[in-house]
Amino acid sequence: MNARLRSAAAVAAALSLAALAHAEPGPPIVVTGAVEGAYAFADRDAEHRIVGNLYLPRHDAFSLNAAMVRAERALPADRPGTGFVLQAMAGEHATPIRAAGLDLGDHADLVQAYGSLGFPRAGLVVSMGKMATVLGQEVIESVLNPHVSVGNQFVFVEDFTGLGLDAAWTGPAGWSARARVTNGWDVVTDNNTGRTLFGRVGCSDGVRSVALLGYTGRELPDSVGGHRSGLELIASVPVGAVRATVQLDVGRESALDARWRAAGVWLVLPLRTGIDVALRADVLEDRDGARTSGALGFPALEGQTLSSFTATLGIRTLPDAVIRPELRYDRSDHTVFAGAKEQWTAAVGLALLF
Repeated sequence: MNARLRSAAAVAAALSLAALAHAEPGPPIVVTGAVEGAYAFADRDAEHRIVGNLYLPRHDAFSLNAAMVRAERALPADRPGTGFVLQAMAGEHATPIRAAGLDLGDHADLVQAYGSLGFPRAGLVVSMGKMATVLGQEVIESVLNPHVSVGNQFVFVEDFTGLGLDAAWTGPAGWSARARVTNGWDVVTDNNTGRTLFGRVGCSDGVRSVALLGYTGRELPDSVGGHRSGLELIASVPVGAVRATVQLDVGRESALDARWRAAGVWLVLPLRTGIDVALRADVLEDRDGARTSGALGFPALEGQTLSSFTATLGIRTLPDAVIRPELRYDRSDHTVFAGAKEQWTAAVGLALLF
């Protein structure tokens, strides 16, 4: 009996080796990354903190924003296959985006870790693991955004990451759709017994694009209950040499009887090869305080209307380097910035890419 088992195992191993020998090689694993630092100074000193600024939180100080490494194997374009993404971050940006239930330390996070199955003929990709949000114009990796700081919509009305299952479809004439189910906003270990659903439908001709997104799910503990739900519209068009993007958001937290809405505009104007000017303006009406009260140095509030304007010069004339001086203006209808309603912040960021 043991001899038969050994023979069967040998045959199985030989067949496996033969299959591997004849298998088509997949795309290579590509490793990229960046190291980014910054200096920021605000005209309001809230105990050395810049109120409301997620990615530039420290006044009159240098910061190690992020050291990031990403390993990725893309899906084959001509046949069904597999791929994966592993992305880790260390530094001050990792602290506020960390998902609950995955503790790698105060200044480290496994931002993304997921595998994908691709079916090119059907235009379908199915992924499972920890993934960056489907919401929003701005992304977690600051160096991929036109600005050093991130806007109020990224900070207050979107999740950062989710752990779950994602299905993305790309169809004819530029149409696309996506559905995702996760444990919830920014959690690996859920804080309740419900799941969160995301959906996206979009169309792009390669120059202009528009997408409608929505979400609903239980985000608060079971003892509180209720659902968080919302809609988002993102549209991007060229206006001459300027790339213009608009993002609109509405949301509610049913258990708190709270609602919010927000709007943002991004404009990117190339000045010459490797140099551009980026402008961002946004406004968030958090009328019940559900998104901003007590967050990022804001005092406890029943509600506020928060707006900002940011101008950034992007300099990419040096190989594998991005230099971004930035000026930002924030305003609230309450005295939330160290006893004032307004705040100016000047910053400069330097990122080295590899």
